[in-house]
Amino acid sequence: MVTAQQCTSRTRRRSLLYESNRRLAWLRINQTSQLGLQKRTIGTATLNRHLDSISTFWITIMKKTVSEADVLARKLARCYQYERDAVQLRLKHKGTYRLPSFWCDNHIWRRLISHAGDNKIDPLRYVRWALQPLQVYPDRFPEPNQLLSFAGMCAYREYLGTVREQIELSFHGEAESANSRFQFRHRAYGDNPEDAWLGTVVGGDLNLTPLFRYIMARKLGTPRAMEIAGNYVNDALQMFSFHPDEYQAVYGAKGVLPEDFAGHATRYYDRLITAYADQFNGGKP
Repeated sequence: MVTAQQCTSRTRRRSLLYESNRRLAWLRINQTSQLGLQKRTIGTATLNRHLDSISTFWITIMKKTVSEADVLARKLARCYQYERDAVQLRLKHKGTYRLPSFWCDNHIWRRLISHAGDNKIDPLRYVRWALQPLQVYPDRFPEPNQLLSFAGMCAYREYLGTVREQIELSFHGEAESANSRFQFRHRAYGDNPEDAWLGTVVGGDLNLTPLFRYIMARKLGTPRAMEIAGNYVNDALQMFSFHPDEYQAVYGAKGVLPEDFAGHATRYYDRLITAYADQFNGGKP
């Protein structure tokens, strides 16, 4: 609950912000000879209207900037909570992870946004990378404040330099394995081309990623193939969202991605972490 003292404090801060912007506007008018001349001739009432207009403009810009930063900060908190729980589940840790209330405050996440900007990295992708393979602290999960580590961000930037090459190698390896299995099923088993292709897509003995399986099924394009593709689409979107630029560069160059797949992947991941927060702690962070 917001107390009367807090309301008074907020009102005072807004008043000071408004007045400071009026003074800034006055100084800018004074520094311009043409407007300075106009100031002496247009009268106090008109001048005040000009100052109010300029002050309101700058306050609007500042509010928009603050709002965008807060939205990203909240998204980072939700990302951290979701990814940490997912890794704990894979490692067979007991219980479901909830972000402690003291980490729900936007302050730490806004600092992370600032540090990531200084290091020219995407903060959302950095958080996902730091948690999934436990890159920053291999023996334990990094807490949000530990993600501010300069060494961790440097390690991430070094890792980014290898991602596209890894995806390229993986794509060609998967394509070669899938093609060999398709030829074997078609010739040795006598499967028709569609059955041989779909049998390869769903085959559990091949080390194929969900994204590659999804692309293979869509490439065939038959009703059965599109139904099978639907079984892999969510995992494919989540996988793509982890390295959207690199996957777009490799898979997009092959001409196998659906239209605006990167946009779909971003929106899917946003819905995923939001749904997790809504399910387990009422939308917080």
